[in-house]
Amino acid sequence: MSALAFPRQDEPALVRSFALAALVHLLLLGVMFLGVRWQSHRPDTVTVELWDAPPAPPAAPLAAWQDMIRAKIRRNIILPRDLAGNPEAIFDVTLLPTAEVLTVRRRKSSGNLAYDEAVERAILKASPLPKPEQPSVFERQLELRFRPQDR
Repeated sequence: MSALAFPRQDEPALVRSFALAALVHLLLLGVMFLGVRWQSHRPDTVTVELWDAPPAPPAAPLAAWQDMIRAKIRRNIILPRDLAGNPEAIFDVTLLPTAEVLTVRRRKSSGNLAYDEAVERAILKASPLPKPEQPSVFERQLELRFRPQDR
């Protein structure tokens, strides 16, 4: 009885709306396919002609700064009397941004404990260490090498 109360009505735009939806989806698939194909080719290579040689790496400012640090530390080293030869001691030094010494770690001993301890005390006593002339050269971790006869 309810089917008789409401007669079935045809929707006049059903076919047109389905056709429009299908057309939009086909257009979307076409754009995606062409977009991917256009981007799948290799980029063109660029050739550059240099007029001058590329700049050298900034090793000179770093070496100059480390020399200033070693010079300040050497002024504080009190050499032991029983030191023979010219042994090398290597220390890893961690700095704060203010160039104050945070930690000192002996990486390689010189073989003479008195000399190693004298260098370690001199590094701590020299804090704060000199700052580099160029702030971009500053490194938080430094490897410093010391020999008794290097002055």
